[in-house]
Amino acid sequence: MPLLETVERTVRSHRMLTGGETVLVGVSGGADSVALLTSLLSLASAWRLVLRVLHVDHGLRQTSAADATFVRSLGMRLGVPVDVAVVHVGPGSIEAAARAVRHAALEAAADRVGATRIALGHTADDQAETVLMRLIEGTGLRGLAGIPPVRGRFIRPLIDARHRDAVAALEAAGVPCRRALKVREGRPHIVDMIKNGEIALIVNTVEEKRTAVRDSYSIRRAALQGRVTLYTTLSGARAACNGMEQSHELRAYAVQALHAKLAEVVH
Repeated sequence: MPLLETVERTVRSHRMLTGGETVLVGVSGGADSVALLTSLLSLASAWRLVLRVLHVDHGLRQTSAADATFVRSLGMRLGVPVDVAVVHVGPGSIEAAARAVRHAALEAAADRVGATRIALGHTADDQAETVLMRLIEGTGLRGLAGIPPVRGRFIRPLIDARHRDAVAALEAAGVPCRRALKVREGRPHIVDMIKNGEIALIVNTVEEKRTAVRDSYSIRRAALQGRVTLYTTLSGARAACNGMEQSHELRAYAVQALHAKLAEVVH
């Protein structure tokens, strides 16, 4: 299904928009957020949307200034006003701290421009990674829900689309983007790692995550079983990921395969 059709279907099914809203679009310059912006632009006339863009500069990349310049130029090309917010990422987990200041900047900008919706570019790939990581960490049922399509003013119109679909849509339209702009503390995308069979790298990622969530009872119990159990669990995750194209299929199969494995670890 073409990306635009997927986006409009998602918007309708989750009642993300009713028509006539001012929408603030968070654009990093990466493929997902740029594809989000172009998709919403395509819907703007029919849905009577007013679009504004905010680029959040976390100051974590050597190319941060160039990223901001790119988004400004893209906004001029597409005819969408762009603001840039420079934020300071505090101590602790880089991902968590960056997300907190980014969301605060988006909320403040939305208030300033009168936006009733804030659109973010999370895709089905991000959804799958989130569910898998939470399963590996021993999440409860609430964690299995993954990334919500709608939470307050925040909406995620790409949540049922794949990252590769976003890239393909931009290539077909001749719209440029920046590459690999996710704030991931320098770690690879876990879904790609599982598909590529890079189990040892995943175990290292899990070890880092376990340090961050040492107070979790299920993780402490899993640690007693050692890395052999983790290898077994993640091999099941690899099988769960292979051949799955839609986010709901990936989540359902991953939950079924991994929850059974983790149940063996914690009981």
